[in-house]
Amino acid sequence: GGELLGFAALAGGGELDHLYLRPDVLRRGVGSRLLAEVRGAVDGPIGLYVFQRNVAARAFYERHGFTAVAFDDGGRNEENEPDVLYRWTP
Repeated sequence: GGELLGFAALAGGGELDHLYLRPDVLRRGVGSRLLAEVRGAVDGPIGLYVFQRNVAARAFYERHGFTAVAFDDGGRNEENEPDVLYRWTP
């Protein structure tokens, strides 16, 4: 058996709904490998939302070729937290 280091969840239409890692495995390539698996599972563009204040996650996605395409005031999410829509196209 293996140890769970993180997980990703895709919603319909190529939306990456969740990508979470254990804090002790950050910056060790685990997120990059998990994102590569997500890309392999999706035939086409991938979209995702990140809170604007989550600078580390935004930098991660930008390093992996995602582009910010829209900024929102948070009115569409349950946390009412301003977010950014990112998109990656193969």
